[in-house]
Amino acid sequence: MSKDIVVNFVSRRIEHHSRYSGYQRLMEFIPNSRTVDSTILPRLFQLVDNRVFHSVIWRVAGVRYYSPQAFLAEVAAIRLAQRTSGQIFHFVWGDDMYRFAGVLKRLLCADARLICTFHQPPSYLLRFIRSLRHLEYLDAVVIVGHNQYGVVSNYVDGEKIFFVPHGVDTDFFHPHEGNKPGEDNFVCITVGQWLRDFDTLRRVIRIVNMERIAMQFVVVTQPGNFHFFQDCIGVECKSGIDDFSLRGLYERADVLLLPFLDCTANNSLLEGMACGLPVVVTDVGGSRDYVDDSCAILTPPGDAEAISAALLMLQAEPDKRRNMGVYSRRRALELDWAKVADEMMKVYHQVLL
Repeated sequence: MSKDIVVNFVSRRIEHHSRYSGYQRLMEFIPNSRTVDSTILPRLFQLVDNRVFHSVIWRVAGVRYYSPQAFLAEVAAIRLAQRTSGQIFHFVWGDDMYRFAGVLKRLLCADARLICTFHQPPSYLLRFIRSLRHLEYLDAVVIVGHNQYGVVSNYVDGEKIFFVPHGVDTDFFHPHEGNKPGEDNFVCITVGQWLRDFDTLRRVIRIVNMERIAMQFVVVTQPGNFHFFQDCIGVECKSGIDDFSLRGLYERADVLLLPFLDCTANNSLLEGMACGLPVVVTDVGGSRDYVDDSCAILTPPGDAEAISAALLMLQAEPDKRRNMGVYSRRRALELDWAKVADEMMKVYHQVLL
């Protein structure tokens, strides 16, 4: 990327993402970039905690989870665009942080290129965003799953839509060196909560329990989901663990199990792959953008019997497990953040043509 190209990121920190996880990691790999500071407008920033202001912004925006902080970040971005020219403003969380910047850009005649990355599947976008008309003001949309294309293309010209995959830190998340630490039990790990199919996961565990199979399940999620597994045997629920403990759990596991209701990209999927785990994942949404039969067993939505059969097969065939793990790691290396950033730079160049 030429030195005169400046990328301004409009972002926020998602608390449950580890230091080494999350899409915001992209910013660390883009040269000559900076983060827009929403506090540069102190008088407006004082309104962040004002309930009336919050209510008005939320109702006008029509976007679930849109916040006063997001509005202030948009205003700050366009204010910065007025002072400069020809710069890129990349909204890292386009689903719920971009709403008014396009209109403001036109009203204030700001010379800027607006880009959004969208992370949520179509089912979310259509359910939680009242109207997607504001996408028409964008210069480019980055999708992380091909299943997003249909909805976005209703509002954005296809030439402005770019698939750039989610990335992963393959230096931090890596296979354990030597033998697997911990117990001799066969360990399945599942991580996360958003759009996870906990009902199906519970049925899988019950099938294993009824068959009296020696299999342990580690579920890393929010405490509010622990109740799904109260009557299950061989389940260890964890929450609020640090980055190194999370990596240790991946290293201890034999397989990554991710039953989804829907998805695009997924941090847990990429982290487990980077740690060299074979994957059992629901064949839904954008799963096939990231895995194939070499590293994963893709099962039909809600099919607890198919998942159970896949786990039993992997338990019985350690060589297949190891081979799939090798391909998982290989695929993750293709999605290292440095490589993803190179792809994103191509988008920035295209937008400025």
